Amino acid sequence: MKYLRSNAIVVGAWLLAHLLGVSASAEESPWPTIFRGHAEVNVINVEVVVTDADGRPVSGLGRDDFELFENGKPVEISNFYAVSGGRIVPPAIAGTTEPSAASEPAPAAERGPLYMILYVDNTNIRASNRNRLFRHLREFLVPNWRPDMQVMLVTNDRSLVVHQDFTPFPNEILTALTELAESAPVNPRFDLERRQLIRAIEDINVEAGSGLFATKDPTQGLRGFSEDEGEGEDQEALTRRIVAMARPILTQIRAYSEQRLLHVRETIRILKQLVEMASVPEGQKTVVYISDGLPLQPGVALMEAYARRFAALQDIGANLSPDFEASRDDATREFHDLVTHANTNKVTFYTLDAAPPDALSRGSAASTGSAGGNFASWNDGLAAAEQRDRQETLIMMAEGTGGLQALSTSTLEATLEGIFTDFNNHYSLGYVAERTDDAEDRTIAVKVRREGLRVRHRNSFRDKTAGQRAVEQTQAALWLNAVRNPFGVTLETGAVEPRKDGQFVVPLLVKVPLSKLILLPGESEHQGQVSMFVAVRDDQGRSSGVNRHLCPIRLPNSEVLSALGRTAACGVHLRMRGGPQRVAVSVLDEVAAVSSTTYLALDVGAPGPPEPPPEPNERPE
Repeated sequence: MKYLRSNAIVVGAWLLAHLLGVSASAEESPWPTIFRGHAEVNVINVEVVVTDADGRPVSGLGRDDFELFENGKPVEISNFYAVSGGRIVPPAIAGTTEPSAASEPAPAAERGPLYMILYVDNTNIRASNRNRLFRHLREFLVPNWRPDMQVMLVTNDRSLVVHQDFTPFPNEILTALTELAESAPVNPRFDLERRQLIRAIEDINVEAGSGLFATKDPTQGLRGFSEDEGEGEDQEALTRRIVAMARPILTQIRAYSEQRLLHVRETIRILKQLVEMASVPEGQKTVVYISDGLPLQPGVALMEAYARRFAALQDIGANLSPDFEASRDDATREFHDLVTHANTNKVTFYTLDAAPPDALSRGSAASTGSAGGNFASWNDGLAAAEQRDRQETLIMMAEGTGGLQALSTSTLEATLEGIFTDFNNHYSLGYVAERTDDAEDRTIAVKVRREGLRVRHRNSFRDKTAGQRAVEQTQAALWLNAVRNPFGVTLETGAVEPRKDGQFVVPLLVKVPLSKLILLPGESEHQGQVSMFVAVRDDQGRSSGVNRHLCPIRLPNSEVLSALGRTAACGVHLRMRGGPQRVAVSVLDEVAAVSSTTYLALDVGAPGPPEPPPEPNERPE
């Protein structure tokens, strides 16, 4: 490579990172912890919304009105303030019935603006439902837009796509919503597969196979039997044949459930990436999640329908447990982890169910043209159960992060209004928490000593590792142009190589002055422990995850002093589409637990300036 010079020490292997690849985990350091002491005070602030029985915010509470618990144990409230009517109430008068007339609007430096991300889950929503909800959003946002808010529009199209960066201008969001409404969601074929499975279940002639009815006449509209089918067969043989027809459907339901669970997990992974992006700015971070809901147990209703339909067939009914089958594909743990991840990053979910209440019942037996007969399996009860299952995840996301959920259009406006009401009316309870190295989950509970009041707040958090903080800094550089670069990290690119698929491979070299890093002495060499975090975004709002690469540093003891004026260099190959791109990089010194971030804008595939002549001290790769 032409840009590797003699004063750069190459410390890492060249790696391949895909523009839209899966994010590498950055939650735990791959290096053993060397320094375990922490000098900083770890103060956890819990924002609490208190309402009366009618949902109206309650003001005038003081520190002594609250009880705060971590992992079930009471903790002392060390920091306290109240926000009432958009004004910070001084602690000296908190506890009075009304905020002081002398209190001023909360300065932006203290409270920060309201950051709202409209997140449309295009992989879990029907176009008609999405566009219907967009109309409600437009009708709400125009009259309720406020000067201290910034709004962003993002979709999940099997990766994060930003349609509009944070903007204080409502017309930019409204334009982006209109353009998005003209595109088609990338919803998988799960709805079609589900309807086909329901029909397959109901089309099996259980009446004939059960032996409980004196007929094998298929004139009830059941498929699978001709008029003379079954003639000459005894009941036992007929039952075996029907059981053989029914068993493959169970296998298909299991496959459907497994694939749907994988899809849910991928959706959660992308939601976590969104949370990391949303955690960047200082202020209230709100994600308005718009979808048709996500199933908690994807196959639970189909499995129950199958069990009901074939309960009369001894070979199937006696050996099938719907609850056990459904529990094998359960996303509860993943959703709890998402909630904790959001709470750790101080992001609140307000969830909107875009599907109308009767959407699922359209997949009933009646609508598919099949007939359940005496053992009809699918009914409105199962449709409602399936609806509750997908809405349960919306409730978990909202309640677990202290937000609200709208499960019907009748509560939509109240939920959206709740974003502003919560921003203007809440209490902040702070306490000193012991910092741990293993980033364990901690539960939070808040009680109010006055009767008849309700509280909403985050229910969990975990300490951020140095790697997580580096991820956030990388996202800040990628989306908000925010950099903090104490190491003086610099980025250089090499010759771009076109690929046959129309994309390009861009070599990127990350350079760090060795004098900025901590090197630990050893018997024969000094060692440093450095991680590099890389993310890429194109001009259409598509981004990669934040990928982590290890860059070990080893210097012979005899070269340490002479190397202090040199730089460490770590390389990575990036596969990108053509056009304008932004590459954000954070370098984490694992020993010092300090990171440095910068970014580079480039136009991939565009003709560049002529390459300068080599310097005298240049050496080939």
